Amino acid sequence: MVLVLETHLRKKDVVLVTGFGPFRFHEVNASWEAVKLLQDYNNDKFSIITEQIPVEYQAVDSKLPILWSKLNPKLVVHVGVSHVAEKLTLETRAHQTGYESTDVSGKLCEEGKCCTLNDTPDVLETGLDVNDICNKFNTNSKHVQACVSKNAGRYLCEYIYFKSLSFNNKCTIFIHVPMLDQPYTVQQLADALILIINMVYDHLYNHNNLLHQEENENIQQHVSNKTTADDLIDFNQQNIDIIDITKNTL
Repeated sequence: MVLVLETHLRKKDVVLVTGFGPFRFHEVNASWEAVKLLQDYNNDKFSIITEQIPVEYQAVDSKLPILWSKLNPKLVVHVGVSHVAEKLTLETRAHQTGYESTDVSGKLCEEGKCCTLNDTPDVLETGLDVNDICNKFNTNSKHVQACVSKNAGRYLCEYIYFKSLSFNNKCTIFIHVPMLDQPYTVQQLADALILIINMVYDHLYNHNNLLHQEENENIQQHVSNKTTADDLIDFNQQNIDIIDITKNTL
């Protein structure tokens, strides 16, 4: 009996999307208002888990590692609001130092630095092709337009971005949204986030499909050299085991 590895039997992937709570004059934070509309969005590929993050350095430090560890997300999308943004703004990088503004609790970031591993570079960039994502989004979006930025603001937005990039920069992106109705409605912002999430996820998913295809080709090659059913079962079990292991800007 030939054992077939069915990748579609795996649990659906998790996409973690965070927004921020109130701060300064943003008594209603556009980022969370848009993100919370995604709570019930699911498809046959992934489930979205949303989380509101307080505008506090300590909250980011305590909550973010738990979310990464517990959820093991396939994609992480952090969303924040910017009072100067006129479009959806896709951030490309984040810095480790320079956090000199107090959070909503009146506390400063310790030493103005996002604490990570000692050998973490001072600047981290997302491994996602943000320019390509932006171009494809603008081609397919009906109402909302996007742009690319290299300055995430040196406040909690950039702080959480750097933290997540230090965990895994290959599946992390930060998006600034404009204030509500300036010019987009909350539903338009939510729809735009869904479009970007699907685009980025499909890119990652297709890439993983290629990896699985290579694995399956290696399995078939190995199978052709096997002479007994016991050898075939042993080989597939080994591969199954391997896969199982495997400012006013916020």
